[in-house]
Amino acid sequence: MTKSEELVNKLCGKVFLSLWAIASPIGKDAGKELCDALIVFDNDIIIISVKDIEYKETDKLEIGWDRWNKAAIEKSIKQLKGAKRHLDGSNEVKSKDGIVTIKLPMINTRKYHYLTISLGSQREVPVILPENEVIHFLDEYNLITFFSELDTVADFIEYLKKKEDFLKKNTRIMGTEEDILAFYLYQNRHFPIDTGFYVFGDNLWNDVSNRKEYRAKKKMDHISEFWDSCIEEFINRREPSVAKIIGYFDHANEDIELALRTMAKENRFSRRVLSQAFFEFYENPEISSRIVESINGVVYVFLKQVITVKREDRMTELALRCYIAKSKMLDKNIFVGLATEDDMSKGYSFDLVYFNPLLWSEEDSIKAKKMSNELNMFTSPKYTEIKADEYPV
Repeated sequence: MTKSEELVNKLCGKVFLSLWAIASPIGKDAGKELCDALIVFDNDIIIISVKDIEYKETDKLEIGWDRWNKAAIEKSIKQLKGAKRHLDGSNEVKSKDGIVTIKLPMINTRKYHYLTISLGSQREVPVILPENEVIHFLDEYNLITFFSELDTVADFIEYLKKKEDFLKKNTRIMGTEEDILAFYLYQNRHFPIDTGFYVFGDNLWNDVSNRKEYRAKKKMDHISEFWDSCIEEFINRREPSVAKIIGYFDHANEDIELALRTMAKENRFSRRVLSQAFFEFYENPEISSRIVESINGVVYVFLKQVITVKREDRMTELALRCYIAKSKMLDKNIFVGLATEDDMSKGYSFDLVYFNPLLWSEEDSIKAKKMSNELNMFTSPKYTEIKADEYPV
């Protein structure tokens, strides 16, 4: 693996986390890489090809340009298309070392996204991309920016989808990826609805990223790293077997992965709000549990208990609290419980519960109310509205 491929896979691991990103999966032939990185999240499949080709000047500029495009762009696109053909005939893909298996979604539900990361041109070469399909292109100038800004699977995939929809409307664009991204962010994560030819001006990214509200957002986002680390900690410590079977889901660990997948669907702003809510709850000695609704409409149930409580007892209470929470929020469908110790400085662990009742009857409501009263769980909940601004002034 080259240094550029190592960098890309490190960035992928940060954005998509280890449960849904895999480096250098095995292709059709044993020992041959399918692509440089593959991400499978729900029905979305992102295929990434990395080429690091140094641009060499020639007497005629057009000759040098053509050589670089063939070596860096055309070969990369060929690899992307070859990977897609292979995946179309597969239900799963294995990592190069054979340890990790990616389970793929049903073929008729898959949504492919192509990303070529072609380095070495130093922006001295006009890049030629196909006009009949969307290939996302990054270079050495925007690679770090792109992965640093769209640093959750929710933010990353949302951008790819909206840009693809924008370009599929007989729209043509001119501009670097970082300036296109800047426009998208400045327009509250939207592209124009009208078709036509759009030119995204130079230094648009510098203008947006230097605004005080943008800098304030990045500063306030630091707390959201708790949400990322919580997912990773659970994968690595609580249930290491989950990390070996990723992708659509593994039936043996279905509830665990569904809980983690639900948490990962929260974008950076939502993770910030949820993390703030968790720490406000955690630092309040007067409460042991809290219900929080996310921007996505998912209901999270937080629970903290003293370290002497047995894990199985804590899990039981967490599950009961999710059940009771449903009775108080009948219009909500997905509930995720997160439990830990009340003093994490002495060591900590996480427990997860995923609760998505397909049917809920009047009998369930009566049963949940009885449990609530008998166990003194959420008997008199206090409702507080969480107010937050993604780009605070």
